[in-house]
Amino acid sequence: MTPPRPLSSRSDEIVDDRKAAAAIMMQPGLTMFADGKSIKDFLKPEETEQLAAGLKARGIPLTLVAKMKPWMIASFVALPACEMSRKAAGAAFLDKKLAEDALKQGKSLKGLETMVEQLQAMDALPVQFHLDALIETLALGDTVTDVMETTTELYLSGDTGLIMPMMKAVSEEKSIEGDAGYADFEQRIITDRNKIMATRAKPILDGGAVFMAVGALHLPGDEGVIELLRKDGFTVTATN
Repeated sequence: MTPPRPLSSRSDEIVDDRKAAAAIMMQPGLTMFADGKSIKDFLKPEETEQLAAGLKARGIPLTLVAKMKPWMIASFVALPACEMSRKAAGAAFLDKKLAEDALKQGKSLKGLETMVEQLQAMDALPVQFHLDALIETLALGDTVTDVMETTTELYLSGDTGLIMPMMKAVSEEKSIEGDAGYADFEQRIITDRNKIMATRAKPILDGGAVFMAVGALHLPGDEGVIELLRKDGFTVTATN
């Protein structure tokens, strides 16, 4: 009998909402403002109005999420209406769907990073960068739907290396932080985590018969997970 094959994903906490919530509650400063502050304290009055209107259009009062860090709020405005409807109907996001399917099939589940580590990577970036990105996303309006569709098509066609340049091109005129902000984002959110994922994946992959899932932005480039695994001696071949 073939033993259950492990599935390796970004975090094995995604199938246990209580475990994930407990881990986050242990470090509330990663997701919430402290000292009585709210996101309103960091925005200009017109930006606060823009944020309130953008959230209201999605059925979310600003007062309900004002204490959240900007990258948490961004998750409510960075998705098109169709995806928000899917989530509201109870559809699982891709990472969770893969993990749940794996467990249903009797596979073991191992995470390549923890949820807290993911949040720490976001928290390491300047708050102003996240604020600018949030307001920039709101300014895109319906273009968010186009960005999501283009991202999906690039992924399906295997052109994942074009996703980040596409996103930068779309927001080029509205970006306040400029190349320096994006460079910091790419280093902390993509490159640094690529190295962690590849390092932790190696002993799992050494055991063989593994399905490993990581986000598309972690795949391309000389410092992407694919090339890092090749440098570790693995043979990586594209399949359709």
